[in-house]
Amino acid sequence: MISLFVCGDVMTGRGIDQVLAHPVSPELYESFVLDARDYVTLAERRNGNIPRPLSGHRLWGAALTEFDRRLPQARIVNLETSITTHPRPWPDKGINYRMHRPIWKRLPSPASTLAVWPIIMCWIGSMRGCGRP
Repeated sequence: MISLFVCGDVMTGRGIDQVLAHPVSPELYESFVLDARDYVTLAERRNGNIPRPLSGHRLWGAALTEFDRRLPQARIVNLETSITTHPRPWPDKGINYRMHRPIWKRLPSPASTLAVWPIIMCWIGSMRGCGRP
């Protein structure tokens, strides 16, 4: 029997990127919030100060404990964020969250935020309606 871990809606580019070691430019392309740091401000008002830069282990919090407890053999996440530093949003796409590439690299450092979990497959979400530019 294979144990499977599936995690949906990993949104590391919606303000979270701004408290990590290598944030992208904070501009957002949505109708309500235009600067990703506004999401950080809202989170801090509710939960207190967020240390900067935030380590990968701290980002995932109690989820890492559960992951280590279950030790799944297959690990799949649905990443709801583009891994890019490109300055322009994708044409005709309503929301364009993004994060800097060093967050994804498998480095032996706290900056390797997503590498904290040994993910074996990543599905890029929110691609509906995206054609070639």
